[in-house]
Amino acid sequence: LATYLSSGLHFAGEEMQRLAAWALEEEKQPDKVKIFFVDDFVSEPEIALRGLARFLDVSDFGDQFQKAAELLSATGKTGTFHPRADFSRPESQDSLVIVQEFEEVFTGLPADLQATWGDNAERWMKLPNRRMASLGEHLLSHSMWAAPHWWIAHTAGLCRPCSLFIQNRCWRAQECQLCHVPGHEERRRKPGKAERARQKKKFERSLVDRTPSPDFSWNPVG
Repeated sequence: LATYLSSGLHFAGEEMQRLAAWALEEEKQPDKVKIFFVDDFVSEPEIALRGLARFLDVSDFGDQFQKAAELLSATGKTGTFHPRADFSRPESQDSLVIVQEFEEVFTGLPADLQATWGDNAERWMKLPNRRMASLGEHLLSHSMWAAPHWWIAHTAGLCRPCSLFIQNRCWRAQECQLCHVPGHEERRRKPGKAERARQKKKFERSLVDRTPSPDFSWNPVG
């Protein structure tokens, strides 16, 4: 890992720039490009698969969906994306071990490589993909990424926005079951009975006060 991280080619930002380029492409062509995150298929395989099927516009897949979800859940015991020797902890914990090892090696890298890493992390913070932008913040601050549960459903396009969060009124934070990802538009409130009555009267007055249209009828004289 130390040799890999100290590679000038890697820290020139090729990998991070490649991923950033896909994020920009996702914004340009949202119907053709969609970024999914590996850990979602580990943590919540059913939601991640539903999001993938939704993006691919696959609605009639019979029992194949359930079989795929069960397969991902089963392989998670031995390692969905890489073999594991310690089965006493979830696969997501293995990723944390890798992150910790990275941080230990990173502190011993030359200052110029650390600076290049910081520059790329700052670029990620400006990406249109909000999850990658949030990751950029954690990369830059070297803080542990602990994604709230609603990130998975949001990435899959299956989340339910929290209207209170949109209004800066939700106090439940990460314990809230609804989506807190920025960018959701506030739902239009249905007008009440009194408000509908006022709107009706206003519309009726506008009809009375409106300047009548000219008479375009034409009666030719013989």
